[in-house]
Amino acid sequence: MSFKPSNSASIVQIKPGFTMPETLRHKLVTENRSALGIAVREHKGISIERHKFEDDIPTTLKFLAEIDNGTKNFSRMFCFHSFPPEFDEDEIMPFVLVKDSKGGPLVCVGIEGDFDPKYIDTSADGFSESYKLIDTWLGPKVQSMYKILGNNPAKLFEYLRTPQFSNDFADQLGHRGCLYFLPNVGEMFVQEKNNIGVVGDWGGASLAYGYTEPVTEAATPVVQEVVAPKVSKSKWVTEDTPAAEPTPVVVPPLEAPKPATEPVEQVAADLQPEYTELAPPMGLHGKPLKAWYRKNDPTGELPVDWKNRPSIKIMVKKPVKAVAQPETAISNAITVAQKQKDEKVAAITSMPIVSGDKLKAANEFVKRYLGDGSAIIKDPTEHRKMEAKLAVFHELIAGMKSIDDIQQWTTAFIFAFAQQHPETMALAVIELRSALRDLQMNGGKTLGELTGTEAPAPGTTVTPPATEPSTPSKVEPAPQQAVRGASRWA
Repeated sequence: MSFKPSNSASIVQIKPGFTMPETLRHKLVTENRSALGIAVREHKGISIERHKFEDDIPTTLKFLAEIDNGTKNFSRMFCFHSFPPEFDEDEIMPFVLVKDSKGGPLVCVGIEGDFDPKYIDTSADGFSESYKLIDTWLGPKVQSMYKILGNNPAKLFEYLRTPQFSNDFADQLGHRGCLYFLPNVGEMFVQEKNNIGVVGDWGGASLAYGYTEPVTEAATPVVQEVVAPKVSKSKWVTEDTPAAEPTPVVVPPLEAPKPATEPVEQVAADLQPEYTELAPPMGLHGKPLKAWYRKNDPTGELPVDWKNRPSIKIMVKKPVKAVAQPETAISNAITVAQKQKDEKVAAITSMPIVSGDKLKAANEFVKRYLGDGSAIIKDPTEHRKMEAKLAVFHELIAGMKSIDDIQQWTTAFIFAFAQQHPETMALAVIELRSALRDLQMNGGKTLGELTGTEAPAPGTTVTPPATEPSTPSKVEPAPQQAVRGASRWA
């Protein structure tokens, strides 16, 4: 006997300046008669309300329309629920995954779909599958990653958009599922598997119950008769001036088309669209960098992590078939270029051996300059002053979003890069050292304590920063009352 969920939900995201389609709103209320959760990103942060549906459908629809219009200027998320008669108000989404430093919601989520059977709660509590998934997997995972990323919201939001996280989420699902995000800054986004919902200019819904976006038919062109313009009366003219006769346009006779000639070489076939990555030009920062993203990104939107200079995907057209190359100097040049490419590949896939004379020279160099302590600085603030005068490695290398990208480089390539570009590689080491220092100091200890070069001051206690619990952060539920007049946005 297969398990049939006793609850269901539909998650809706609505963009600023739009309201939910009225037909969809009616279907959502009709199919989900238990409760509604709302998250609205206002100027002061994300606000959350929860309501149990206790009125009839017309009254509930009126109440919902008032909320929708009252929050029209903001990004928001609506979570419609169908629960069994007895349910816990803590099960009403959206859930707060992580809180910011002031205790406000950093990111809210709504989740819906066909979940792995391990999230079925067979205990007396009988919590919903979505609640169990958030409580036992998503909440702890995201909170742990937030700490690993140095409590950096921008890096957390970037991680939640990655294919790696998408695959991890898909592993928790059966046939399908959707995970809707409302961050405290930036665009709303979705991770999904086999989404069967609806998407429109206004936003999107994970389940639409048969609602589809209306199709706008192209207008029939209307041919209008060209009328000579009437010259309007001027205060300096006593009578209307008749319009000048239109000057006849002489159209030269068309030449007969010349017959096309077949080229000797094989001509490239039709072009087909293909996506490629485009990195912003070096030297652009601040407003010029923002303007570049808005101009070149196909969506016209500014990436959340634009300061990290991520690459964007653009569509180009490339030939399906390559042009045949005659046996000329060009083909010889291509052969030479391919040989050079093979040599380059061999250079970055071979591992150099550091031993013997190289290892001896390296140890002598360290002993000479570090042995007397003259090249050692223990104060991290002095390092920061010196680093501020240097270029940033990941901003120099085209296509790099952050220093984290170096984790994907092969060890052989790092050796090859360091051999050919030692000064630039030194900047990479400096940036990695800075990132390590920030990560360590965020743990509540100084760099000296972590490296063993200095002890904490007598009588002081190192206290690690407060961490979020492994369960999702709870918000105070709204009073359990009739929906009429229960929302401050209505």
